Order: sequence, then C-alpha cells, then structure tokens
Amino acid sequence: MKKSIAVISILVGLLMLPQVPAQEQYFTWGVTPDLRIRYSVTKTSYFTPPDDDNLFLHEEFEAIASFSYFPDIRPQYWDEYGVDTTIGTLTFVNGSQAPGVILVFPIGNWSLVEASDSISSFHIPTGDVLRNATYFQDERTWGRMYNYTTITYFDFDPDVSYYCNITVTEVFSKTDGAIVLEETIWDFFWDPYNLGRMIQTYARIDEYTILLPETQQLIIISVGVAAVVLLVSFYWLKIKR
Repeated sequence: MKKSIAVISILVGLLMLPQVPAQEQYFTWGVTPDLRIRYSVTKTSYFTPPDDDNLFLHEEFEAIASFSYFPDIRPQYWDEYGVDTTIGTLTFVNGSQAPGVILVFPIGNWSLVEASDSISSFHIPTGDVLRNATYFQDERTWGRMYNYTTITYFDFDPDVSYYCNITVTEVFSKTDGAIVLEETIWDFFWDPYNLGRMIQTYARIDEYTILLPETQQLIIISVGVAAVVLLVSFYWLKIKR
C-alpha cells in the first residue's frame, strides 16, 4: 500500500511540472563566445563587355570568425521567418574588421531545420519568397542551394546596376551550426549580352578554441590548487609512514 501511494505521488508530481514545448528541446546554439573559426575568403570577378577588353580581378585573405550574439530560439518554427539564426563577425589576423559575416544555424534537429527553412521567405536580405532550394546532408554537414534573379551592382561599374542571376550554396557543420563552405556566384547580363561573373567563397580552414582571460586565470588557479593538494597529500602520507 505504501509503495503504491509513493508511486502515485511521484506520477502526480511529474504531471504538475511545467510542460516545456517539445520543439524547444530540439535546438541549441552550437557556437560559443570563446570559439574562433578561421576562414579563407576569395573573390574573383570577370568583366566581359561586348565592345571592350575583358577584365579580371582577384582578391584573397584569411579571417577569423567570432560569436557574441545568441538570440532566444523561438519554440514555433512553422512560419515565414524560418528557424532562428545568428552570425559570426569576421576580423583579419591583425584584429581589424573584415568584410562579410558567417551564418549560423542552431543544432539539434536538421530535419526540422530543413522543413522550416523550405517554407521561409527570407533566404535573401530582400525578403523574396524563395521555396526552390535544394537541400543535402551527410553525417557531418547539412546544406542548401538556391538561386534567384535580381538587379545589383558589379565591381567594375559600381555606379551602374545590372540584371543578375545569383546562385548560393551553403554548407553548415552539424557540430556547431556554422558555415563550412559558402559560395555565391553572380552572373551579370543585359540582354542579349553576358557581362561577366563574380564568385565569392568563404571556406573553413580549421577551428580552435581561444580561452578568454577569465578562463585562463580559472585554469591556472585550478591547476595550482590541485598541485598544492597533491603535494600536501604526498608529504602527509610520507610523514605518516
């Protein structure tokens, strides 16, 4: 009788606990404030005007991404806003600001990320409705590819806008949700002429954790305390013998 009463009491207690929506348990941020990820960034442009010489431009640099903004992840994803994302800001090795940002998805359920993203209106900053994305994944990565046509500027004529077909391919790490590879291709045209192509890639080189000063101090103190404890224990045992 006492056992039955105890079991019933436990079950009632569990039922009285506040219920957390199931989808809230699917996602968490895989990146952390002390994570640094190194990227190789390249940008190549070809300008092929119909009545002029072809022009070529290439630039390449390395940058380090860091993460400091971690918005609350909404429990409901089935709307035009899709799954919550955050970004990593880029700096050059010398610490100055680098162009571009690194997109980050929350980790935990990539099937749900894909299902929600496929109905999102916000694959691009202009908010065009894009539901033509192709998705792919393996054990370590998840990715998408989509394209659209817009009017934008080109490197060689920054004051003149052209029609442009844009294709974006993004591959994300399932471990931390950050970009592994991002490639954007701009194909410029002015019917019936093709005016050139611009390709930009952010390719992940490696990742490493940089300890913050507070963390370094904590580790130093912990190691020091452990060493003192071991020494005291050693001498105490030696004296006792």
